[in-house]
Amino acid sequence: MKTIRFIYLLLLIPLMCFPNMISAQTAEGFFEKALEKQNNNLFELAIDDYSNAIKLDPKYEGAFLNRGVCYYELKKMGKAIEDYNKVIELNSTYPAVHLNRALAKIAISDYEGALADLNVVISQNKEIKLLAFEYYQRAEVYIKLGKNNEACLDISKAKELGYEITDDAFIKLCK
Repeated sequence: MKTIRFIYLLLLIPLMCFPNMISAQTAEGFFEKALEKQNNNLFELAIDDYSNAIKLDPKYEGAFLNRGVCYYELKKMGKAIEDYNKVIELNSTYPAVHLNRALAKIAISDYEGALADLNVVISQNKEIKLLAFEYYQRAEVYIKLGKNNEACLDISKAKELGYEITDDAFIKLCK
């Protein structure tokens, strides 16, 4: 009986002394560690932990999404877009991912791709009053594409929804 109790204690000691070691070996454990690092702007380290979470759970949308955000913060737009694509593949009705991907595409001057994503965001979001930023972003893309009339319509919509337009170019263009 003493032997069984001793073995039980030997198994219990690592759990008591190193609880993070055990939880970090799960996808959720790696995700939590990565999120803490991401919140402290340790993006490279967060990417490593998100990647470990993905290895353990290849359909972990949150890990792909947050790893994409880390890549975006590090200006690695291609990798960010790859992760956003994976989230969309896993769950195509997630408008926030389309917005993230649109912003990454704007950063690499893929305005047609950004426009397509912003259209998805605006069409899928049922809370129209929350879309002022998205309309403003789409207006900027329309201007880059030389579609000034569409840009002015979106600027009007963004202003109507409470977005403060301070860009003189927009003000002059859309009088």
